[in-house]
Amino acid sequence: MLEKLLRFSIEHRWMVVLFTALVAAVGLYSLQRLPIDAVPDITNNQIQINTVYAALSPVEIEKQVTFPVETALAGIPGLEYTRSLSRNGFSQVTAVFGDDVDIYFARQQVGERLREAGESLPPGAEPTMGAISTGLGEIYMYTVHYEHPEGKGASTADGQPGWQGDGAYLTPEGERLETEVERAAYLRTVQDWIIRPQLKNVVGVAGVDSIGGFTKQYFVQPDPMKLVSYGFTFHNVIEALEANNASTGAGFIEHKGEGYNVRVTGRINNEAEIAGIVLGTRNGTPIYVRDVATVGVGRELRTGAASENGEPAVVGTALMLIGENSRTVSKAVDEKMIEIRKSLPPGVQAKTVLNRTALVNETIKTVEKNLFEGAILVIVILFVMLGNFRAAIICALAIPLSMLLTATGMVASKTSGNLMSLGAIDFGIIVDGSVIIVENCLRMLAERQHQLGRKLTLAERLETVFAASKQVRSATAFGEAIIIIVYIPILFLTGIEGKMFRPMALTVIFALVGAFVLSLTFIPAMVAMGITGRVKEKDIFFVRWLKAIYLPTVTWAVRARWAVAAVAVAAFAGSLLLFTRLGQEFVPTLDEGNIAMHAMRIASTGIEQSADMQVQVERTVSVFPEVAFVFSKTGTAEMASDPMPPNVSDTFIILKPEAEWRSEEDLAKAISAKQEELEATGAHADEHGSGHEGEAGHSDAGGDEHGHAHGPPPTGSKGKLIELLQLTLNQVPGNNYEFTQPIQMRFNELISGVRGDVAVKVYGDEYDQMLPVAEQIAAALRDTQGGTDVKVEQAEGLPMMTVELDRAALARYGLNVTDVQDVINIAIGGREAGLVFQGDRRFNLVVRLPDALRANVSGLADLPIPLPAEDASSSASSASAERGDAMPQPPRPPFVPLGSIANVQIAEGLNQISREQGKRRVVVQANVRGRDIGSYVGEAQKKIDEQVKLPPGTWLDWGGQFENLMAARERLMI
Repeated sequence: MLEKLLRFSIEHRWMVVLFTALVAAVGLYSLQRLPIDAVPDITNNQIQINTVYAALSPVEIEKQVTFPVETALAGIPGLEYTRSLSRNGFSQVTAVFGDDVDIYFARQQVGERLREAGESLPPGAEPTMGAISTGLGEIYMYTVHYEHPEGKGASTADGQPGWQGDGAYLTPEGERLETEVERAAYLRTVQDWIIRPQLKNVVGVAGVDSIGGFTKQYFVQPDPMKLVSYGFTFHNVIEALEANNASTGAGFIEHKGEGYNVRVTGRINNEAEIAGIVLGTRNGTPIYVRDVATVGVGRELRTGAASENGEPAVVGTALMLIGENSRTVSKAVDEKMIEIRKSLPPGVQAKTVLNRTALVNETIKTVEKNLFEGAILVIVILFVMLGNFRAAIICALAIPLSMLLTATGMVASKTSGNLMSLGAIDFGIIVDGSVIIVENCLRMLAERQHQLGRKLTLAERLETVFAASKQVRSATAFGEAIIIIVYIPILFLTGIEGKMFRPMALTVIFALVGAFVLSLTFIPAMVAMGITGRVKEKDIFFVRWLKAIYLPTVTWAVRARWAVAAVAVAAFAGSLLLFTRLGQEFVPTLDEGNIAMHAMRIASTGIEQSADMQVQVERTVSVFPEVAFVFSKTGTAEMASDPMPPNVSDTFIILKPEAEWRSEEDLAKAISAKQEELEATGAHADEHGSGHEGEAGHSDAGGDEHGHAHGPPPTGSKGKLIELLQLTLNQVPGNNYEFTQPIQMRFNELISGVRGDVAVKVYGDEYDQMLPVAEQIAAALRDTQGGTDVKVEQAEGLPMMTVELDRAALARYGLNVTDVQDVINIAIGGREAGLVFQGDRRFNLVVRLPDALRANVSGLADLPIPLPAEDASSSASSASAERGDAMPQPPRPPFVPLGSIANVQIAEGLNQISREQGKRRVVVQANVRGRDIGSYVGEAQKKIDEQVKLPPGTWLDWGGQFENLMAARERLMI
């Protein structure tokens, strides 16, 4: 078959060349459609189910929300496992499906199961599925902030939208923003109602997440004492607000031949209308909402914050739809942002802070540079070695043509182009078959001319080219086939390791197959067309020198064949011994150009305190001359794709081009100076940061300071910069740090739900048994050389205010448990009482205690609890009779203070409850520095087996990158 293909290609050479040109045109078209990204998307097929229910603690959330959702999902076709976390008022269940399951089918099945599970969930708990995106779908981030924070340096024009002379900000809608909270809430309003709706219309965007600022709310904050004095309850306020905030239609009428639609308006439009709602009358006098409560515009009880360069901001994140091209989508989002900026209010800016296009473009430049330099090098070597310019050009044409064929195959197989896949292409291997055929054709053409003593005729030249190509076709076929066979086992990798390495194997195979086809069709045809006239085949000096060495060496090897064979066997055995000592890593590290830093505080840190501490961190980092700007996200964003507790911040440090950095020598001097400064002032992690074990995630430095680089330590100037950042940030009290990169930060978490290189998962039922085991494992990991950033999952440490109800007291007053719980829920957590519409915008109307009373723990005991209406009525009637009133007074329900029916106390409780495969789980994680993961885990496993005794019902599992490394190794060994 190969012989027929060769003859056809030579005899119909013009047809082959034209067909090759057509194929190349298809390749160019495919190249334009080839999805490009910096790294392969290794996210497993997963769906996140989020449920917000502020009334429940972590334990109650687990029992009443998380467990029912997990149970409902069990048995869905293609479901591999579930993992979950339960925090105060928040539940997230992640359902992981097989890679062959269609994500839309999976979401349909999950939606049906959630509807069925709704009956077993608490009233008001509504599970929602996350965006149809992947864990690496955060392709574009931007901040929304004031150009001049607090109006400093801004031009003012009183009465015009923008900053006013008195420091207030006037919105285009005419609303004056005088406080910091109001201005922060307006930034979030701009994000939610101006920017986000427009970005969601961009093709390829699955959703837009928001964090920071304050979601605007209209609040009604009753004074409990005033409520008691007028005889009203929280429920009375809510009912009055709901009854006076509605618009309705009343059909239509006909009048003089015309039809009139009838509409009854009653919607609340502003604070004044809210304050003027009547709650009831007392002695003929109407009592308004303003008489018992404060009405205003305020903020939600947020779970996340954001800042930029030490100033509060709002961070928006565009999430890419599964299967889209990140380069194309991020570019479209950036173009849309240019249009959006034109419609922003005066003095408000939307600044792009992270654009995946920049990283992809840098990756493409790296690949293009390497491919171009490789192609030039190959062409030069071919010309030098072959000694024939036309022959060198013919061989070199195999490079671009193979690349175009590869692009066609990648598009057809939906394989993305990235640094790993495109960077694996070796031009030397691609042109190998073509070089063999061209070189043999040159040799036989020269020999035939020498035999005949004249130029060859067309028929003689074609026959010689055919004979020369036929002579070496087996060698080229076997050579290409052997290389392809080497890559075939990679195609059988599954899971995350398959997603990581299969694109690389497919790309190389496409390139080799394309090169092989070209060497049997296009190359012989071009030789027959292009190598005309007199052909000289001679060796250059370098080749003659090599032959002078090679020929006697081969002669000697044939004579001493047994000795040569023994040396070969010994070398093979030695290589096997060295192979067993090789380090093992799952994936290489890509330099993304920027730094991501994980800042952690103790578990009891609230969101506002954590945000204030993060501002100090940013201001410390932003003064570095290498830093362009810094921004961060603290706590959980609205869509909760990466739910963090309020004591944790993701800090993104965007660096200037390296040419603008201090030299590596200057950075080293700065490090030495900082170390001397710390030693002189006696500063240490134990004095200036929360470097103590048990704080900020039970982090241990493993002998270093309390900030660490994630994975292999960066080298060169970037490594020095991170070291200097560590030393400087150690002086900011209350924080623990981990240094990594934006994409890499999500990488380990996507692999197994944790952020570390190595994770030991402790499964069981009771935290009293699991946590001591986790601490013992952490000690063993610390004692193992190379282990850093060893942390035990923060399962405990969250202060919990518990209201323990006295059932005997409840019985005396005729109260039910739910009656008391409902009042506390409204007073502390707040209760929505409707919506306030402003054009397309809508804002919640919420009833809750004033912030000062909510924060007064001791004062909670004075919270008035209304007694049942029946008791109230009888009490009021008897009181009227005693006074001898002619007309009975309106019933004033008596109240009882919470402290007389309950005991309010504060104790340490669970911070979060993690589950996997239906069991509770505590994770001990570590990063590995200075050695490979495989050897580190091997040594750590021996220590854990010797030092850790597991209680009954408790078992361990290893995860992180190590889990996928072992899976890939086992699959390859098969």
